[in-house]
Amino acid sequence: MKSEASIETILKAISNKIRLEILDYIIEEKFLIKNNLITHFKLQRAGLDFHLATLEEAGFIGLLEIKIKGRKYVFVYPKATWKINLDLLETKRLQDFLPSELIENDFPNLTERFWIGSSEIKNPHTIKKILESLAIKLGGHSSDNFCQRCKNALGIMKCSKCLKLYCTECAKIIIRSDKAKITFCYDCISDQFS
Repeated sequence: MKSEASIETILKAISNKIRLEILDYIIEEKFLIKNNLITHFKLQRAGLDFHLATLEEAGFIGLLEIKIKGRKYVFVYPKATWKINLDLLETKRLQDFLPSELIENDFPNLTERFWIGSSEIKNPHTIKKILESLAIKLGGHSSDNFCQRCKNALGIMKCSKCLKLYCTECAKIIIRSDKAKITFCYDCISDQFS
């Protein structure tokens, strides 16, 4: 495929059922005269030209004019095939972690599950985004949902000691010597070491 073909150009080329059928046929036949496509697909010349131009612009096909015995023929040949690769993200199993119904009383345990209990979702930024979205829908404008320490950000981390909710700036995940994770707010950390 041409390196200069943009994603938009490629998506435009494969977003039409007739174009996909034309492309499949060209790939199957390998090298054919453009008139064969008109006959096979029962298309008007202008319609076929539009589809072929779109496929060529995306880098899927090539068009080649050859004069044979004084007559000009346009041959069509495949240059590339397409396939869609899905790169699975850590959120692929998000439905396994989130309940189908969530009430405010469930939220602290859900935060603990995401920060400490999730082996699939490890990216703190992803966890923060998910929990902040849920906290907002649960009434994020209520003072009860803000961090118990700074009162400025949503409380999305449950302290393992005092069981209150804190923001990610006022609480941290600590990995114990037995590799277990726990979450402590800075007040409880301070109490532990004073």
